[in-house]
Amino acid sequence: MTAKKMKKNNRKKIFFGSPIFVGAFLVFLLLLVFGVIKMVISFKNTSLRRFSRTSFVLIDRKGELLIFSSERKLGQIYFLPAETVEVGRGFGEYEWRKIYGLGELEKKGGLLVSETIRKNLNIAIFGYFYDGNKEADYYRKNPSKLFRNVFWQALTGKVKTDLGKIDLFLLYLRALSLNKSLLEIDDYSGRENIADSKISEESLALEVLNATLHNGLAQEAANFLEKSGVRVIRSADALKPEENCKIKSEVEFKESYTLFWVKRFFPCRVIFNKDGSRADITVILGEDYWKRGVDKW
Repeated sequence: MTAKKMKKNNRKKIFFGSPIFVGAFLVFLLLLVFGVIKMVISFKNTSLRRFSRTSFVLIDRKGELLIFSSERKLGQIYFLPAETVEVGRGFGEYEWRKIYGLGELEKKGGLLVSETIRKNLNIAIFGYFYDGNKEADYYRKNPSKLFRNVFWQALTGKVKTDLGKIDLFLLYLRALSLNKSLLEIDDYSGRENIADSKISEESLALEVLNATLHNGLAQEAANFLEKSGVRVIRSADALKPEENCKIKSEVEFKESYTLFWVKRFFPCRVIFNKDGSRADITVILGEDYWKRGVDKW
């Protein structure tokens, strides 16, 4: 070995063995470990992790809509017909394909579509995806690609969504386990079974009370709950008006899956204090709940 090479190797040993390099390497390791721990904690804390069935809406570049839902290894894809429906928040009647553009005037197209699906079809939508490049018909011809493609493209920023990265990563992993032979694809008719099996298995009794002066609110909420598998034993008017919605439950159902699900779609204060009702859980719809459905942005 020449003196020049020996000198070069000595410089490398001095650098890699220097306190500066060792300190920088330790900082890098700490940041890496911290990042992994943070990701694991975020993954465990994501609310979607607990839900058995999740349903989403995909909006294509023409505004056409399709609903895709999955539970365990079963995937379902339904294309919405070209019809006029009553749009949420008092916007009047519009065709399905025009609702996203209407909501986007206030940068809330996906939210307006999700709320309108709930209002007209009683389907619990967990989030939306907007693909400005593909048409929905692409997935009619390639249905097995939908779940993985949409979640991955949203994860990489190519598809617009209201879901976070951790949720998208979780959904992508779930999509990998879907059984292609169990995939259902059809035009939506209203007869489809998209109930959450965990809710049905738990079979808690629930009642809905309308504590406003607006007729039909309790029945509308009951229809939505029943579509997802909730056992609603009563829908009626409350004894007195309430300004704010609330959920009453026996304390023994505090960790129940049904209560967890109901809180997702009825963001109301929970009170663990029952009053002799036959129901295990009572949803009381106040004036604030009604306003959320009719107030424009």
